[in-house]
Amino acid sequence: MAEEKGYAAGRAGLQDAVVRLETALAARLEGEKEGSDAQVAALEQDLADLRAEFEALRAENRRLNGDLIDARADHAALEEVADAVGGRLDTTIEQIRTMIGG
Repeated sequence: MAEEKGYAAGRAGLQDAVVRLETALAARLEGEKEGSDAQVAALEQDLADLRAEFEALRAENRRLNGDLIDARADHAALEEVADAVGGRLDTTIEQIRTMIGG
């Protein structure tokens, strides 16, 4: 009978330990889940921020591409003007040489 009481007490202690272990495990898993939820929320916010930044950079790229096209057109127009002015200067210099040289 004493053995049965010792066995029962040991079994009750073991059951209490199992309950405490299960409670601790459940609490830890819940804490990890909350931590995971927070990490997921932070990652989703980072993703949203990166998407917004990507769209802003895409818009800036379109604007800069337009500016580049305009600058190239201006450069081409200036080259034409420079060529025309160079040609006129060459003609004028030849005319002056002819007048001076005779």
